[in-house]
Amino acid sequence: MWEGLGRFAAMPPWLAALADPARVEAALRPAVPGLRHATLGEVRLKRKAWTARCELAVAASGSDGRPGGQPGGPAVDQAGERLVHRVATIIPPRAHDKDDGDDEAGEAAARLVLDPDEQVEAPLPALALLTDPERARELLERAIRAGTPAYRELRILGVTPRVMRYTPGSRCTIRYRLELAPGSPGPGVVVAKTYHRSGKGRIAWEGMGALWDSPLARSEVVAVAAPLAWLPELNVLVQGPVREERTLKDLLLEALTTGDEANLGVLRAQLARTAAGLAELHRCGAPSAQLVTWDDELAEVRQVLDRLAPRVPELEGAADPFLDDLRRFAARVPAGPALPAHRSFRPAQVLLYHDEIAFIDFDGFCHAEPALDLALFRATIRDLGIGAFPPGVPTETRLDRLDQLCDEFLAAYERLAPVSRERVALWEALDLFTNVLHSWTKIRPARLAHATTLLQHHLAGLVAAFAPQM
Repeated sequence: MWEGLGRFAAMPPWLAALADPARVEAALRPAVPGLRHATLGEVRLKRKAWTARCELAVAASGSDGRPGGQPGGPAVDQAGERLVHRVATIIPPRAHDKDDGDDEAGEAAARLVLDPDEQVEAPLPALALLTDPERARELLERAIRAGTPAYRELRILGVTPRVMRYTPGSRCTIRYRLELAPGSPGPGVVVAKTYHRSGKGRIAWEGMGALWDSPLARSEVVAVAAPLAWLPELNVLVQGPVREERTLKDLLLEALTTGDEANLGVLRAQLARTAAGLAELHRCGAPSAQLVTWDDELAEVRQVLDRLAPRVPELEGAADPFLDDLRRFAARVPAGPALPAHRSFRPAQVLLYHDEIAFIDFDGFCHAEPALDLALFRATIRDLGIGAFPPGVPTETRLDRLDQLCDEFLAAYERLAPVSRERVALWEALDLFTNVLHSWTKIRPARLAHATTLLQHHLAGLVAAFAPQM
């Protein structure tokens, strides 16, 4: 199955160079006089081209990439620099440009085209309102009163907002500590999430409502936040709090980085709790209008390939044999029943508080076979974990230890709910390949090395599992 996929293992120099800040600065310096530093962030391969958020630190007397060197941007800091942001479009080299490139290996270089408009992403419409304490107080009081009957008499005297997570132009999560009037019903803490795409918030609102009406809301194994309000005109979801000291992702990275046996023991115990919580989620019976199937995920992967291959012609058709094999294997193993599923279930979505766990981020809530959640969780453990070990730990040892953690997690789930291991392995192959593709679309050559190692390792086991059927 690996034949053809080897072409994904290394990026061409013109693309990998864009992950090197020194190369980016060198490319931009002729167009941006006075440039001191430049970095590319939030790189995405969109329908027509790669785009990135380009941060420029420019000397006070220099240009900032505007046509004609017109000044602009924020005030000068103490170092005599202005920090400005531009949208950068990445244009791959054309075949007949190769002889003109200045790359050390003789390969043509990509071009970076800076948009002169300083607005680098569409603002979230509700963000200014949500971060203003007085306006947020009014909004939250009105929204929670309307959205949660038990809190119709809520009176909020003041709020203290704290931005917890922010992806510019996409979403923002804000935690509020509430000062309630004496005798007022209501929680002392709430969380508001605002989205660029209204569909995400609506799915989360409907999914959380369905979960809150199901046995999962009364679970002694896992907590989920109570949905309090949904404001479609602002794309704002308000939910109750869940307790958190750290995420399962934090614990995983700490345990693997230190190699401490006590931490590893805690990690294993929390993985078992997470498996039990996931089994309860899958069995809770909460309805969903959205059904996600294996064919849906396969189609999404092909869409990414359709964007990538025209810009990197050497990848054209390289994944076809692999995807054909996966489709053939999947046809031989019946899909599991469609049950309530998280859909984006990763260690970062599991909150830990002493011996308690909570699940968050239900904006992908759907019905799907349980293998979808199990496979993504396992693939993410591998993706996070392979680079977390101390230097000097051999790759084979890393892979074996990650296999053990993933297998313990799956075994803990199987003690509570049935699942086809073959289906989990198929979904996991698709997830690991998606990580390879995202390394390309986000231009992360260092991550690509790990992603291809994990995929090749997994496929060896997958072929062995399906060998009797071949």
